Amino acid sequence: KLLPVQGLILNELWRKKFPMLIASRGFGKSWIMAVYCLLRAVFLPNRKILIAGASFRQSKVIFNYICRFIDKSPLLKGI
Repeated sequence: KLLPVQGLILNELWRKKFPMLIASRGFGKSWIMAVYCLLRAVFLPNRKILIAGASFRQSKVIFNYICRFIDKSPLLKGI
């Protein structure tokens, strides 16, 4: 389940061409970006998704969240 503010962030990320997500530490920016990337992959097939951050560690965190979502969801495993 998403919090209302997370739904708003996803909506802005989806609709804007060059969105910028600025939030404090502990807000869940990596988690929400993983959800966004996964939604883009599911609803817009045959598109490339690039996960790039200031450091490899941050990109790896987002990718690990995506892997966890897929591992815990039988529906996503089937896709």
